[in-house]
Amino acid sequence: MATWQHELVDPPAEPRARDLWLQHAAGFIVFEDVRRYAMERIDPALTGEARATVVKRINDALYGLMMIIDGVAGGLSNASHTVYIDFIARLAARSPCVR
Repeated sequence: MATWQHELVDPPAEPRARDLWLQHAAGFIVFEDVRRYAMERIDPALTGEARATVVKRINDALYGLMMIIDGVAGGLSNASHTVYIDFIARLAARSPCVR
């Protein structure tokens, strides 16, 4: 089920709990939408073993992405510069005209 089909619960008031809540919400979006997208494209003619291998590879790729998002991997630097990827999840008040 796509994330837009789920209903978001209200965030907690306490700042650290809200931060963790937002991180979990972002992870949920990645896993629900990105993983589902990949899973839906698996060839239905694959055997059980081949399908299991493809599913493992999808999960491995998502784990690698999550390591970059969490800052565990993904930095590139030299003596004077660093390149890194930011992943930003934002909580916004919903406009009445949005879905």
